[in-house]
This record gives sequence, C-alpha cells and structure tokens, in this order.
Amino acid sequence: MAVPPIVIKAAAVIVTDKRTWKLIAVILAAVMTPIILTVFLALSLIAGTEDASKSLLDYNFRNAAIPTEYTEEQQGAIKDMREWLAELDRAIDKKNAENDENVIDRNMVKAVFYSLQFGAPMPTDEDGNEVDFDYDGFCECFTGLSMKQLDVALGKVEDDFSQYEAAEGIQSAVSYIYEYLSGGKS
Repeated sequence: MAVPPIVIKAAAVIVTDKRTWKLIAVILAAVMTPIILTVFLALSLIAGTEDASKSLLDYNFRNAAIPTEYTEEQQGAIKDMREWLAELDRAIDKKNAENDENVIDRNMVKAVFYSLQFGAPMPTDEDGNEVDFDYDGFCECFTGLSMKQLDVALGKVEDDFSQYEAAEGIQSAVSYIYEYLSGGKS
C-alpha cells in the first residue's frame, strides 16, 4: 500500500520544523525532570546516611567528640556504648592472653556487639537494676572463628544470649562495621 503524497509532505514539514523539535524537547524534559530529581534525591539521601553512620561509628569507636546538639538520651547511648566496648576490649584481651591458638577477632566481636546492642539498654533484673553482662561468655562465642564464619558466631550468640536476635540484615551491618574497624572505610 502506497503512502499518499500529502502524508509524506506533512512528515517532511514536521521533521524540518524547529518548533516541532522544540515542542518534543519540552515534552521530554517535562517527563524526565521528575525522574532525574528523584534519582538525585535518592543518591543524596544515601550519601547523607552513610556519612551519618560513619560519624556515629567515630563517636563510639574513636571517641570523637559528641555533638552538643544531640539529646541527653543520644549522648547517653554513645557514652554507654563506649563503656561497654571498653569492657569488651578487656574481655577480649583476657581471652586472647589465655589461649594463643584460638585468638578472638577483636573487630568481629566488637562489630557484632555494636550491631546487636547499640541503642538498647543492658538487661535488667526484676527491680530494674542493670545485670552484669557476661562479656567473657560473649567473647567465647567467637573463639576460633573468622568473619567467614559470621553466621556460626551469630548462632552461638543467639543461643547463649536470649536478648539478642540476629535479625535480617544484621550480617551486612556487621560487615560494614567490621570493615570500618579494620580500616577499610574511612
């Protein structure tokens, strides 16, 4: 079937008309602008979240100064975590001194502890008094294990410490913190 000459002439006029091309460009820009803005917004949120996560890690692990605009509760959570990590360091040092063969990976223990404990209170008794945490027992869950065996370590922690549940996504959080502590993310 042949195309009528009038259609060919109309197509030639449309293709060569600058106003038509400008109209097409405006329509494409109107359609694409929200998509592009959404992508940029998502990327900026991700970058901001990573910066905030790194800052929070600096406050807890590197003893960076806690911002004064943080609430008392936020400052208290960071101070508590610093104390707990210091206790954990002492327990790791003790375990490693006792056993040269099965050295405990300090960064793995601290990454798991931080991921499971940050922002949560330590267990309390019926009267609301904080119960002594078994740092030695927690470290024991990691004896002879490497990061490749993180799932085994998390299983032992869940078995020995009923207050902890290795929720979905915990392994990626632990890996991120482990990398931070090992100097991989700065």
